[in-house]
Amino acid sequence: MKKRLVTLMMALCLACTLVIPVGASALEQEQEDLNLSDLMITQVNVTFDNESLEDMGRISTKDAVVINGVVNYLYPTFDDLDTALTALEKKIPAYYKLVEKKVDLVEAYEGGYVQFMETDFQVDIVQAATAEVSVASTVEDTAKQTDAKQKELVAEAVEKLEVQEQVFDSFFDIYENKAQNEEIKAYLESTPNPDPETLAYMLPYNAPFSVEYFESAVPTAAAAQTFNVTNGTAYAVKWATGYNTLEYPNYTSQGGDCTNFASQILIAGGIKMHDSYPDESSGWWHRKVSTGTVNPGTTHKTSISWKRANAFVRFMGTSGNEYDNFEEFSGHVRAGDFIAYDKANDSEWDHIGFVTNTGSKGTYQYRDDNGNVHSMVYTTFCVAQHSSNYYAWVHSRTNNWERLDGEANFAIVRRNAKA
Repeated sequence: MKKRLVTLMMALCLACTLVIPVGASALEQEQEDLNLSDLMITQVNVTFDNESLEDMGRISTKDAVVINGVVNYLYPTFDDLDTALTALEKKIPAYYKLVEKKVDLVEAYEGGYVQFMETDFQVDIVQAATAEVSVASTVEDTAKQTDAKQKELVAEAVEKLEVQEQVFDSFFDIYENKAQNEEIKAYLESTPNPDPETLAYMLPYNAPFSVEYFESAVPTAAAAQTFNVTNGTAYAVKWATGYNTLEYPNYTSQGGDCTNFASQILIAGGIKMHDSYPDESSGWWHRKVSTGTVNPGTTHKTSISWKRANAFVRFMGTSGNEYDNFEEFSGHVRAGDFIAYDKANDSEWDHIGFVTNTGSKGTYQYRDDNGNVHSMVYTTFCVAQHSSNYYAWVHSRTNNWERLDGEANFAIVRRNAKA
């Protein structure tokens, strides 16, 4: 299980430090209130532990931003990408092959990982599963198989590939961090007067500066409004497996649609937007914007917090409702909650779902990556979500939230108080 990164009083590699001066004129008051003054990028060496990734080589946090003497660790990264990729290919050969057909994982590691955010592998998974079933069946077998049986075999093959996809997602959580760290450092190196909000969104969510910023900002955010659970739930159930394309964009091909869907549910539940258009890094909003007179029409514009889980959770707040144990987390969840997980527990929220109903506490079974059956005790609940699109109970085979126990961090979003 991962270790939470805390501020450690350790010898920093100051010989490798870059000092960044911050001007006092433009942001003087904000910096005083938010404790943002002298900034310093420094190198550190903090081991990052995660059982699901332990066979992929050492992972560590290598950089930090010191703000007024307080250490804010950046995201953990692989020490040796070649070792990690070799282990990954061995662990999930079929899905790895699908990825490698579209993206060079070595080349993309330096920042081109954004290409993944625009790649939807669902069609490839179905095609690969269909081909696998076809190759495995003789001509005589195929002739005897009914359409229903053929579909069943393909569905089983798809499920196996989707299990491998989940393993890849855990790998990708760490893989993408290198580019994010470089983006943070580049921003600080090129900006004499860093914007507190921008920096708070860029740093890991448990970095002291981010925590301080959002604890002071959340009371004025959308979280302060009353959410109509009945109306929000009705919308969530209606569109859990589809897309309301007449009103909203679909971000499935841009890294996932889960947060966009959650934002729509909030609107359906009567929450008013914090519209700071055209500043995508501020507020929480969606707009239809005219494309002009040359090609008349409309396009969708949104804030980052509208469509990205990490920004959504920070903007809406967790009020301390964060858990590293699924049984405890499930016991606090209730209908009308927005829930999130940080899959690799690397301090970046990865996914958002919406709870439509809760059930009883009991012992439920699930299958692991190798098909072995395990039992878990938790309080089941029903989730409507996109990416993957479903409306299903945790104890069903469709919903896999419980399988992240022991490696993920979970949160209840917009609760406004400790559960």
